[in-house]
Formats: sequence, C-alpha cells, structure tokens
Amino acid sequence: MALVGEALLSASVHVLVEKVVSPEFKDLFCSKELDPLILNKLKTTLLTLHAVLNDAEEKQIMNPAVQEWLQELRDVIYDADNLLDEINTRALRRKVEAESQTFSYHLRNFLSTFKQFCKGVNSELEILFQRLDQFVKEKDILGLKEGVSGNLWIGKTTTSVVDQSTIYGRDGDIEKLKKYLQSDDACNDHVGVITIVGMGGLGKTTLAQLLYNDREVKKHFNLKAWACITKEFDVVRVTRTLLESVNSKPIVANNLDALQVELQQSLYGRKFLFVLDDLWDTYNDWNRLKAILKAGDVGSKVIITTRQENVALAMHTFPIHNLMPLSHQDCWDLLAKHAFGANQSNKDPKLEKIGREIAAKCDGLPLAAEALGGLLRIKLSEKDWNKILKSNIWDLPNNKVLPPLLLSYHYLPVPLKGCFAFCSIFPKNYELDKETVVKLWMAEGLIQFKRNQSLEETGDEYFDELVSRSLIQKSTRFYQYMFKMHDLINDLATVVSGKYCFRYEDPKPNNNSTQHLSHLKIFHVTNCPRLDSFPLGGLPTPNLEKFYVHTCENLKCLPEWINTFTGLQELSVYQLPCLESFAEQGLPFNLRKLEIIDCGAFSMTSITQWGTQWLTFLLELTVGGDDLVDALMKKLLLPTSLVSLCIKDISFLNGEGIQHLTSLENLQIVNCLNLKMLPEKELLPLSLSVLSISECPLLQDTYQRNGGIHWPKISHIPCIKINKEVII
Repeated sequence: MALVGEALLSASVHVLVEKVVSPEFKDLFCSKELDPLILNKLKTTLLTLHAVLNDAEEKQIMNPAVQEWLQELRDVIYDADNLLDEINTRALRRKVEAESQTFSYHLRNFLSTFKQFCKGVNSELEILFQRLDQFVKEKDILGLKEGVSGNLWIGKTTTSVVDQSTIYGRDGDIEKLKKYLQSDDACNDHVGVITIVGMGGLGKTTLAQLLYNDREVKKHFNLKAWACITKEFDVVRVTRTLLESVNSKPIVANNLDALQVELQQSLYGRKFLFVLDDLWDTYNDWNRLKAILKAGDVGSKVIITTRQENVALAMHTFPIHNLMPLSHQDCWDLLAKHAFGANQSNKDPKLEKIGREIAAKCDGLPLAAEALGGLLRIKLSEKDWNKILKSNIWDLPNNKVLPPLLLSYHYLPVPLKGCFAFCSIFPKNYELDKETVVKLWMAEGLIQFKRNQSLEETGDEYFDELVSRSLIQKSTRFYQYMFKMHDLINDLATVVSGKYCFRYEDPKPNNNSTQHLSHLKIFHVTNCPRLDSFPLGGLPTPNLEKFYVHTCENLKCLPEWINTFTGLQELSVYQLPCLESFAEQGLPFNLRKLEIIDCGAFSMTSITQWGTQWLTFLLELTVGGDDLVDALMKKLLLPTSLVSLCIKDISFLNGEGIQHLTSLENLQIVNCLNLKMLPEKELLPLSLSVLSISECPLLQDTYQRNGGIHWPKISHIPCIKINKEVII
C-alpha cells in the first residue's frame, strides 16, 4: 500500500491558491482577456479542498476509497498547476516584450496570438473548475471534514541535534572487532578483512564509524580512509576516494591505472585502515582493488559492511561478524534517549510503560528506535503515545518501508512532511548541503511564511527539526556541515512522495519507467558513470522546471529539443567531460538560472546557437573554462538581465564582455589559479555592488586592500570578499 503524499499535495494546492490570488494573475482577469468569475470559483474550490486534506490523510490508511480520491485529486492538481504556469509564462512574456523599446512585427504578432490563447484558456479553466468541483462533491460522500488539524509545529527551542555518538547494546561488538583491528598477525592476503553483516537499519555503518574514530584504533594505524560504495561498485571512484583521503587533497584523474599506481605508491610500508561501507555483490572489482592494497604494511585492515552474506563469505579473513538486532531493553534505552534527552529527567512512568511497548515493535532496529524517539520527543503526553502505539500503520502490508519509519513520517507537521518527501529526489548516500536543500524547498513553495522571519530562517528550522528527528543525519565522513539520509529513510521519502518525484537511476530506462513523467518538475541525474545518452526523442517532461545533470563522465549528449522545455527555470550541467552536443536548437527562453562547468569542448558555432544573449529572464549564470568564457565574452553573448555572474577555472578574462551588463550586482571569480588580472575599472559595470574572489592566489596578492598594486581598480565597489572574508 502506497500512501499518497498529502503534504506535497497540500503544498501544491497552497501554491495554486497563491498563483490565483497573485497581483499578476488578477491583472490578467481585470483586463477582460480572461473571465474573472472563473478565477473566484477556482479560488473558493481550491480552498475548500485544501481544508479537508488533513482528514483525508488520516482516513486513507484504512479507507481505500479515500486513498483513490487523493490519487485522482493529485493528478488534477498537477494539470491545474501546468495550466496556470502556462498562463503566467505567456503573461510575463507579453509584459516583457510590451516594455521593449522596439514595437516590432514579432511583438504585434505575439500579442495577437496571446489574445487567441486567452479565448481557449477560458474554456480550459471552466473544465478545470468542473473537475475540481466534482472532488468537492465527493468529499461529502466520503465523509471528509474541514477543520481537522494536522500535526502542529511552532519551532520550539529543540533545534539542537541529538547526540548519536553513543550507541546501545554494542559494547560486545566493539570489543570483539577492536581486537581484530589491533591484531598484527599476518594473513595469507597480507591485508586483514573484517566483515560486518546485517540488514539495513541495524547500525552497521554506525558501528564502523565508532571503530574508525576510536582513539586506540587511531593510534594503531598510519593511514585511514573511508569509501561509501552503494549498489554500484565503481572501482575508479572508490580508488579515487581512498587516494584523496590518503593524500589529503582532491583528485580529478579518471584513469584507473594511474590512480591505482599512485595509491599503491602511497601505501608502501604504511599500516592503513580502510572502510568500504555498504558493499554489495562486487567480488571481481574487489579483487582488482585488493591487489593494490597488498602494498601496505603487515597489520593493515579493511572493514567491509554489507547486507549480503555471500559478499562476506567471499572477502573475509577474520570470522564474519553478524550484527544482531538490539534487545527490547537496548531498543527502549535508545528510544528514551531520543525522546527525553540525555539526562531523561522528565521521564514519566506511564510514558515508559507505553514506550517500552513501542520499542518492542521496532524489531531491534536502532534506526527505527531513533526515528520514533525523535517523534515522541515533542509528544510528551500519554494520549499521544497511546495513539502512536495503537496506530493502524503498524499493520499496513507495505514491504517497502518499515512501519516505525512510516509512523515517524505520518506524525510530522504538514510543512515538514512536504520538505522531507521532497528529499526523495536525492540518490542514496548523496551528501546534502543544508543551504542548497533549503533553497530548493523555497523554490517549490514548501516553506510557510512566518512573521518577522525570512524564508531562509524558517527553512533552516525545518532542516534542523528533521535532523533532530533522525530523518536527516550529520555526515561524519566528509565536511562538517554536510548531511545525508540513511538508505531506509531515503526509501521512506521515495514511497511517500509517490509520483511527485522521480529519480533517473537506470541508464537505459524502458518506456514504462518514463510514462508518468508529464507532471515532473525536477529532474536530477548525478554520478552515473554508465550513462552515455538519454532516450531518443527526448524526455516526456513538458512541465519540467529544474534540470540538473552532474558528474556523468561518459555522457555524450543531453535530451533532444531541450529548447522546448518552455517552463524550465534552472539548468545545471557540470563535470560532463565527454559531452559532444548541447542545446543545438537553443536554450529555453524562460531560464532564470544557468550553470555550465567542465562540459567537454564546445565550438564557437555551437555556443552561439545557445542564444544566451536572448535569455531576457536569466538572472544567475555560472560558467567555467577558458574556451567557454572567452567565447561568451568575445561575442557579447551574455544577456543584460544578469544579476549574478560566477566565473570559474579561467586564466584570462575579457572585460568587454561584461561591460554591457547594466543589471549585474554580484560578480564571483572562483578557483582561477592562473588568473592575474581582472578587467580595468572602466570595464566593470557601474551596477556592480559585490565582488567575490575565492581560491585565486595571484589575484589575492595583487588585489588585496593593504598593499595590493591593483586595489585602486576595485576599491570603488561597495562590498569586496576575498576567500569569503569581507574586506570592505
């Protein structure tokens, strides 16, 4: 049984209402080009449906008819969103072109076409109203009530992250495995392999992290490195990850032979500890890597975590360590720690009795206990705890998601539900950047407005709350401010999001896998080494708004006819070294944000065909590489609408290409190791208010405030940042 993501549906309805009552939309109807009566009827109907969604979410669990009602309503809401987007896009284009100084034949032709378009839209809006009104009538038949409150959250002071460094019931596991790690007995393969086996959510990764960071273990090894494998064992990526940890510097090479030679040389005579987390059936690739690891000193160890017994049988040199579920007592201790805090001073005996029964239902899974503890933490009443204990969700026949995790979602406040479900767009083991995730939530209208607080601040609160409930975890392997979702939590987000989000993970999808993409808004492809092309004929995603393709080293071309994605607002492509063709028919005219970095070698002709100078809605542009940036500058291909321009990885900059950018406020120069000069003062736009220079050592010396020989050329700019430090 797949529950409909009510929160995403609620957010979608909320966004529709915002569009309908927006001044721009009202102006269209006031101009008599569209029927104002339909506008009022639409608003009333949407508000009526929005009012019963909380009750529908509760009743869909046991009432299939309500679930079907929600599914059908979701499809109609998507159609409504698409229609209103098309109206808004046409209206905005009319406004921009009408304000143009030149009233050309093309403009007169467009305005004539727009009036014909409005006549057809009136009938489409009437049909849409009738479809939505039918759902209003059916809500009464289903007994859906208005005013049923969802779970409320007012941003309490509980934003501190629960300490996850302490685990329960694993002391014996830790001591046993530490003895293996500290043993210097030579084995036949020279490198000792310790395998930890168990189902998802048992804490294999947490146990490996504790061992990896143990003080005694640290003293025993000269080198340490961690690589997260996932189902797709990419020996190049794993070798590069280990090498980066060993050398403490980024590696850009993709040649396996060169990487393995360098790794082998780095390991000679040194005792290392490597962790390969979440390894699947990849025995042949392991053998290729193991041959390199033999260069290490006697006593070197590799810890492997896996869900597959056959993987451990093929690789272990020490006895296989099967991780067992927690006891009911340990499960309760862990749940109580997350529910009551470290000191547990407010633990109620009545709540403890109920809590122990809830803990027993977690089947010994630490992940489930943590998630439910995070949920119970803000529901410290006997009534609330009993409601969770007796919830029908425990009995749902859903093999994809554990009931305890589904419960933790079900009782989230509505705003957090939408934000959590949205995270299903990210692949498993993807490192989450908090700022980026919050901006994506904002773009989707998932963050509710609060007085005296910006959307960014509210989004930060949402994110922190999901962390405190263990639905998002701090990453302990990479950067301090990065996060991730456990695989099972990622599965939960995928299930509750339904068809709202789609992850493109199969490099050769069949027709069935893409037939439901007509409502898709965001398309995100990342780290797909086997992906070399998209399906012929393009993608069936006419309503796409955001398209991201990152780090696919063998991809040769993007989807055909990308210019037909008229609703596309953000396009981001980087680290596509084999890309041969891109936007040959031009870029979508409605783009607001564009990013092109490390993407093959484009000819001047192909760059000109993009038509960037005609992108009158483009506000943010990020580009990198001498050839691409020089072509854009020499041909004056940057649109005057740009507000923010970020330039990366160049050794020279032609200032004539930015002089005409009269709206430019923010200029960023990033990672330009050989760049010596910025454009002369007179070539910098007068509108420029912020200049940021990062990782550009030659510029930093000559453009510094105190003693920099070129400081006078930029001193007039109101705000200057060098390596993120505000200089002026």
